[in-house]
Amino acid sequence: MEKYILILKTGSALPAVKEKLGDFEDFIIEGMNLPAGKACVTDFTREPVPVLPESPAGIVITGSRNLVTAGSAMQDRLMKILSNYKASDLPLLGICYGHQVLAELFGGCVGFLPGGREIGTVPVSLQDAGRHDDLFSVLPDSFSVQASHRETVAEVPRGARCVAAGNRDENHCLSFSPSAWGVQFHPEFNAEIMRAYILCQAEDLDAEGFKVEHLLSSVKNDTSGKMLLQRFKDIVFSR
Repeated sequence: MEKYILILKTGSALPAVKEKLGDFEDFIIEGMNLPAGKACVTDFTREPVPVLPESPAGIVITGSRNLVTAGSAMQDRLMKILSNYKASDLPLLGICYGHQVLAELFGGCVGFLPGGREIGTVPVSLQDAGRHDDLFSVLPDSFSVQASHRETVAEVPRGARCVAAGNRDENHCLSFSPSAWGVQFHPEFNAEIMRAYILCQAEDLDAEGFKVEHLLSSVKNDTSGKMLLQRFKDIVFSR
């Protein structure tokens, strides 16, 4: 069997975004520039969950509108599946909700982000551990990312390392093991997707005190997310 990356789908993009631009798995596959047959998507939001394919070369856990702190049957199933890979050297990448699930799997704790929601293009700084990390060392010392989250990794698992930190979220990117990483941001989002997310939630954002026009005008493209996804792909297929 040819090597492939398994995408565990734990949620969908906002309906208007999905209809116009695509869904999380589409963005991830495009960001990694994966050819046909090199990705397999298993939708954990379905009941019953489809049977997982065998022997993936790497796994990506998508974002979700679910809250880790609220728990769910889906989350319990996901944790059980991922626990089978925890002690292996299979490359794992958690995105946003997936990042938080991995943090809990490895013994950390998730909580609400102090100060409320973070959304838009935000600056992130590579930490010393990131400069020597197999995945993050391809990134510059400072870069911009697209973020949309209410929760964060409040307690880092023992043995995990912070590889990149944000201004509001010091645990924005973590290395849980030499082959497992989590990113709070969305490396699969570009500026168009980020603006669509802001516009879809403009009323709520305004009620929370955000200046929506400022958020929109400050959104910018950055190649770092795509660099990270493609480096993960390279790690997966080089093993």
